[in-house]
Amino acid sequence: MVFAVSFSFAFTKKYLFMSTKFTILLFLLSVSIYAQTLSSVIVDSQTNEPIPFATVTVSAYNGVMSNEEGRFSISVEDPKPTDSLTVMCMGYQTLQLPVDKPVPDPVKLVENVFQTVPVFIETRALTAEDIVGKVKEGLNTNYDINYQKARIFSRNSGNDNIKRFKLTVKKSTVDGINQNTMDDFTNSFNRDYVYLNETLSDAVFNGFNTGHYIPLRTLMIQSKEELASVDKIQAKVLQLMQESFKTDSRLIIRTGIIRLDKTESIDSIIKTMKSDIKAQKDTLVSTADDTKKRAFIFDDFFLKKGSKIDFLLKSNRYRFAKEGYTTIDGNWVYILSFTPKGRAKFKGKLYVNAEDFGIVKAEYQSARAVYNKLFNMFGVKANELSLKATYIFKRIDGKYFLTYFNKLNVSEFGVDRPFDVIEKNSNVKGRKRINKLKFNLDIYGVNTNKTEVVFSNYRPVFKETFEGFKPTKDYTKKVLNAYDPSFWRGYNILTPEKAVEQIKVEE
Repeated sequence: MVFAVSFSFAFTKKYLFMSTKFTILLFLLSVSIYAQTLSSVIVDSQTNEPIPFATVTVSAYNGVMSNEEGRFSISVEDPKPTDSLTVMCMGYQTLQLPVDKPVPDPVKLVENVFQTVPVFIETRALTAEDIVGKVKEGLNTNYDINYQKARIFSRNSGNDNIKRFKLTVKKSTVDGINQNTMDDFTNSFNRDYVYLNETLSDAVFNGFNTGHYIPLRTLMIQSKEELASVDKIQAKVLQLMQESFKTDSRLIIRTGIIRLDKTESIDSIIKTMKSDIKAQKDTLVSTADDTKKRAFIFDDFFLKKGSKIDFLLKSNRYRFAKEGYTTIDGNWVYILSFTPKGRAKFKGKLYVNAEDFGIVKAEYQSARAVYNKLFNMFGVKANELSLKATYIFKRIDGKYFLTYFNKLNVSEFGVDRPFDVIEKNSNVKGRKRINKLKFNLDIYGVNTNKTEVVFSNYRPVFKETFEGFKPTKDYTKKVLNAYDPSFWRGYNILTPEKAVEQIKVEE
């Protein structure tokens, strides 16, 4: 498809001649840019249900994934009449569409229906444990990302929801601090904070342990509201202390039978809090620079030695069962399910190529009500409630490369503890020499965090290229109050779900 591109100029100088304008316009209209964006939603031809994680490609180096709603958008530069859009998903027939014609909306995939399983599979008579054993035997040959370069798009989104926040005054001899004061304090805060970070990067890997990233573009919605809330809490505590306690007083703070700290002067506490508030504001300024500092992308990868996601490398802790077969791109695939034995933590499914025993797809989730109990003592608790993930691989030149993964984490945090605050002031005589404040802090919140990462354009690199791959601060970054899809115009990314497009924070 050919697009004629024109530009509009606002001229305020009346002496510009019409002929000059006309010449410029003719020149611009003579310039053709061969580019187009193809968008649609992929659905099951029978049920019309959206199909997530389908691969949509134009070439080996130009492809995207459909999101969990089945939607995709792909930019195609310099399309040729012979080019085709290939749509492929496990369990469905591969579909090819011409790029020089409008893409159907929706794109309907037909489910693969097969009557008999190939003889070479039937004659093996492999058990689920046999298949898992062969998967593990082939890890070193099937998965090799030594000195590889890739384009990475990552999306991290979620929210912190404070479900309960209450300060109950038991006793107060401090002027200005009572139950109404505490209620006003807790009611002044937003209880729900949303955040989003989308980053496009180039990356190089040397195995699953080492990698470097160069961010190219980053969009963020998050820090202003969330970090400002911490700033706001500290500022209000500071204001409350300045109004209620004398600056030459000293405080003793206890919670239960535990004394939190030695006696501190109000002056030193205020100084510390002001420093903390400044640090919060400084943090607020940082945006995508955190992308370079975050944990290595394969830290919890289930194929990595030592990973806490252990259903494969420590398969003896799990029960495996053969669920059946499916196909992808003409290749037969075993479907295996697994459940935990004893204290193991995960359940899920593995999809294994029946020819070379490479994992095509892995799905797992936490198998218990509380996935990871971190801390629950003395009225303080912090737990990971659940973990759910999907990994998708693609075979390229006989090797399997990770093309997509997502993770959904849900965590809880809470404090339910009594506090005693004693104010001492040697410069005051009489009963006001010592003031006491007793209150109970009850706060409970839930954090939901979702991470999605798409890998594309894998290419081998030399060792020298890997070692010379250096981060840079010279890239485009934008902090917004609402999602702006135009930021990614012309880039192939994972199409945002409707919930992401609706993310908005107050200015």
